Amino acid sequence: MKTVLITGAGRGIGAALAVEMAKLGHNIAINYNASGDEAEQVAKNCQLSTVNCQLLQCDIRDFSAVQAMIAEIGRVDILVNNAGIALQKLFVDTEEAEWDNIFAVNTKGAFNCTRAVLPQMLARGDGQIINISSKHGINPAACEVAYSASKAALIAMTDGLAKELAGTDIKISHIALPGVDTDMQKKLEQDYRQMTGFGYTDEKKRLTPTEAAQMIIELEIRS
Repeated sequence: MKTVLITGAGRGIGAALAVEMAKLGHNIAINYNASGDEAEQVAKNCQLSTVNCQLLQCDIRDFSAVQAMIAEIGRVDILVNNAGIALQKLFVDTEEAEWDNIFAVNTKGAFNCTRAVLPQMLARGDGQIINISSKHGINPAACEVAYSASKAALIAMTDGLAKELAGTDIKISHIALPGVDTDMQKKLEQDYRQMTGFGYTDEKKRLTPTEAAQMIIELEIRS
C-alpha cells in the first residue's frame, strides 16, 4: 500500500484520480486550496476500509505551506502534480498579475511540491512523480498563451529533472491529456465563444474525469 499525494484533488481530474487510486488500495492525501466542500466529498468517496484518506488545505504557491503539508503527511510514495488553472484571453489583454498567477500555480506549484518530497524519495531510493501537463504545452493555443507557456515550462522541468534522476529508482514523467470534461474546460469554451462568437474547433467528445484518471493510471502508474 502506497501513499499518493494529489494536488488540486478537490474537483475534476484530481478528484477522480483520488477515487480511482483509493480503489487500488492506496492511501490518499487530497490537497485542495479553495474547494473545501467538494474536497470533503471526494474524501468520503475515497474512504474504504483498507484506505487512509487525508484532507489537506494548502496553497501550493507557498513553499513553506507545502513543506508543512508534506510534514503532516509523512511518507509520500507517489506525487501527482495535478493542480492547475487556465486563462482564455488575448495576449495583449493579459495582465501581469494573471501571467504571474498562472505560472505560480501551474509551474511553481509543481516545483514546490516536487522540491518538498524529493529529498525523502532520494533518501529511500524510490518514488514516483507525475506532472499533469496539457496538449497545449506541446502545441500552444491562441488565446491561451499564458497557460500554454506554463505547461510547456512544466514539461521542460520534468524532462530536465528526469535526466538528473537517471540512474536512480525515482520515476518522474509528464502526461499531456486530451480534452477532459471539467469545469475549467467548460469555462474556457464559454470564454472563447464570448470572445470570438465561435465554438472550439476541436469540440469532439471529451474524456470524463474518470476516464482521464484511468488513462493516467494505465499509462503512468502501471507502466
